[in-house]
Amino acid sequence: MLLVDKIISSESAKGTTEFAVPSDCIFLDENGLFSRAAMVEVAAQSFAAHDIYQKTLKKSKVSKGFLVSARSFVFFSDAQKGDKLVCRLEKTDEIAKLHMLLAEILKNG
Repeated sequence: MLLVDKIISSESAKGTTEFAVPSDCIFLDENGLFSRAAMVEVAAQSFAAHDIYQKTLKKSKVSKGFLVSARSFVFFSDAQKGDKLVCRLEKTDEIAKLHMLLAEILKNG
């Protein structure tokens, strides 16, 4: 269940990814709407892709990561099949190997 198609940009604490919702996505409902819970997973996978890319550049050890919690998520619109989602993220803090981040997902620009 890969929810990142490509990394658009990646700096030390910021990154941007892209995902086009395919018509056969398991997170689409019967009306073709993309699950809001899957949006949280898009943000989590976007950070993971960014983090792995940065560690690879630095030749650092890559480790597994897990989404532990989402403090808040606000939805202004639903996504559906065919939509292009761009996730912009910023790592805001790190405490005991836990990364805190701010993510914003834009639909079709």
